[in-house]
Amino acid sequence: MSYVNASPWRKFFLLMLVAFCTGQCSNLMPDGTDERSRNPSGILSVGQIAPEFSLPVTDGSTLTRASGLAGKNGLVFYFTMWCPVCTSHTDEIVQAVMPAYPNARFVVVDYVSASLGEAATLKTYGGYDATGILVVLDSSQSFMKSYAATMAYVIVIDSAGVIRMNEVYKRPKLEQILGSL
Repeated sequence: MSYVNASPWRKFFLLMLVAFCTGQCSNLMPDGTDERSRNPSGILSVGQIAPEFSLPVTDGSTLTRASGLAGKNGLVFYFTMWCPVCTSHTDEIVQAVMPAYPNARFVVVDYVSASLGEAATLKTYGGYDATGILVVLDSSQSFMKSYAATMAYVIVIDSAGVIRMNEVYKRPKLEQILGSL
């Protein structure tokens, strides 16, 4: 049976279904609330000094700006949801970028896990335990929000505490910045 010859009730039902979906599914009808496109005052951006922070690490320690930069030229944060895209970026960072820039500390920011234990399990499951990459938990998402970051964002802070990168992961750009540190 074609929809052209459908009964009036079927046409009405389909029309109501489309109306419901477009009204209830925000990804079908953009509403302008994507915080990534905003840059309200207070968002940390390139050129600013990164404020001190304190994030729990899956190994039980705490990462601060000072401890992260201790003995390093830079601190690289990658924001993940542990999805295939994030995992492929993390794999590339671990296998290609980290070995080329040993004077930087690399940190994965898990902002979706419910607990530090869950983040540690995902680190292990991803095969990152022996890589030297740190995984921190930002369960309140306050660190993420302070940079207006989201999935696949990279933040680079140099040894002076200056934010040098705050954008979606792009390996050439990341390597350019790391090479200048």
